[in-house]
Amino acid sequence: MSSRHTASGDTFLIPFGLIFLLAGLGVGYFYYDLLSRWYSARHWVQVPCIIESSALRDHMETRPASTTEHDTLMNEAMATYAYEYEGRPYQGTEVALSGGADNFGDYQQRVSQILDDHRTSGTPYRCFVNPDDPTQAVIFRDARWTLLLFISIFPLLFPLVGGITATMGLLGRSENKRVRGYQTKYPDQPWRWKSAWGPEWMPPKNAGRTWIWVTIATWMSILWLPMLYALVVDGDISLSSPISLLPFLTLVPILFVSRAALRRILEKRYGQILLHVEPRPITPGSTLNAWLAIPQNLPLGQHEHMQAQIRCIREVTTRSGKNTTVNREVLWSDHQSLPLAEATREARGSRLPVTFTLPAGLPAMPVALADVGWHDASQHLWELELTAPRLTRPMVYDLPVFQTDTASSSTPVTSTATSSPTTHPLDLDADELTLHLARHHITAVFDSRQLPVSFDLSPRRYATVRLFLICFTSFWSLAFLILLNTDAPGLFPLIWGVTSAMLWALIVMQLRRQRLQFSDTGVDITWSLGPWSGRRSYEKRHLVQFQHRINMTSGATAYHVVSAETIFGKKVTLIDGIPSSLVVENLCRLLEAWRKQA
Repeated sequence: MSSRHTASGDTFLIPFGLIFLLAGLGVGYFYYDLLSRWYSARHWVQVPCIIESSALRDHMETRPASTTEHDTLMNEAMATYAYEYEGRPYQGTEVALSGGADNFGDYQQRVSQILDDHRTSGTPYRCFVNPDDPTQAVIFRDARWTLLLFISIFPLLFPLVGGITATMGLLGRSENKRVRGYQTKYPDQPWRWKSAWGPEWMPPKNAGRTWIWVTIATWMSILWLPMLYALVVDGDISLSSPISLLPFLTLVPILFVSRAALRRILEKRYGQILLHVEPRPITPGSTLNAWLAIPQNLPLGQHEHMQAQIRCIREVTTRSGKNTTVNREVLWSDHQSLPLAEATREARGSRLPVTFTLPAGLPAMPVALADVGWHDASQHLWELELTAPRLTRPMVYDLPVFQTDTASSSTPVTSTATSSPTTHPLDLDADELTLHLARHHITAVFDSRQLPVSFDLSPRRYATVRLFLICFTSFWSLAFLILLNTDAPGLFPLIWGVTSAMLWALIVMQLRRQRLQFSDTGVDITWSLGPWSGRRSYEKRHLVQFQHRINMTSGATAYHVVSAETIFGKKVTLIDGIPSSLVVENLCRLLEAWRKQA
């Protein structure tokens, strides 16, 4: 089962994204029109006015009969008033800058009550007149945070989704064009028919798209910072009214995304490590000779070591209806610790050699797969991963490892362990793993064969991040309670209520104690939380593989989870809350040894 990757999908993304982009910008016009009118009205002149008539008009927004939604009642405060400016009489009808009817709180009712009181008593009120055009006046020029915050959601999400989607389509077309150029230049070398394999020096495949984070941070700032400025200057923000402080929660995503954007800008400024591979293609049973080009701006010391891991991965793609599941299993891996002191210094940086011997018989990419666009239901990929203490994240490279007649005729390799019997610097034995896990509040027991016996997971493993979550969720829940006791639109209590419940559920889940008991036939998982407890059992013959991934990040700490995949396609979480990729990698290795034990 295979599928050809063409430019048609990327071409479809462009108009699809433009539709969202234009729709969001259309709504954004009204948002910025409201803000611009507020900025202009700040300089208008205040003069007395006489309220001649006032009314609160109801507007019923009728829903189609085919829908289950109810009709919506909206109000609009209307008035006519007379005023004088520089000795000339004028008449105005504009009550508020927002204009039109809405149901955001009780603003329209309060405005109408003020107008009715002054009309009934005959006492003058005040209005604000545009000195450049005295025929233009307004009674209430305050900025309404509920209306601004609600309207800003649409010009925030739609242009971002549409713009990023359309840009990804354009970049996809550009990449397809570049690949076609490599195919024309190297017609008999399919190991160069990938955008990363075309140049002599290959970039990492997980290089972050800096422009996405910068775009999101910039667009958030453009939309929300003027709104916050308007609310502060207008005096709509007050410590005596906690609900008026809710718009400042928009600073949380702005700061978070800006931090991520700044981090990626610095990564781009430092440069990325490039990989040069010899020979091409690489075949199982041969030696991989590679050079790493390290830019001089990268903050790596000469006395440090860079860890390199090469792995052969079987990737299986399962499609069920509209759902697609990709399972990755490491068939073989090898590690090396590369001292940076051995790097050759050059004017623009340094070069570090790296050599791996690939055992014969390992699977690789068939040449025929290049003709179907590198996609197949089951394929074998090769990766090289580099880590270093001061690298913000690992750098991963796709390796052009291809099958040849010589490699295919060799004896297959079925072990997932390293081909060499020697222990590599990154390998941890059972005793070392026990000490590492104990530091993370996980009690581990292994037998004399270094096979797992039991794991006891204490709730203390999440103590640091849980303290922050409790403080943040308490503040978030307080905002929800305030919204419930005010006349805020129903959308805001709904959003705050649902997210508060999700955050508290996450905190409660972190308080569970879990215990794993391994036997020759399977694994028993028991958990307890106060008076509640549960138990699950899985037979060893039903387990396919053990995997690890990052399931939570807090600041610079990434928490990993180890899970087992069953033959039924279910992923079972075994151990979580481990802030060390080295520990989970070695833990998966020993768990795999237990699974393959006869």
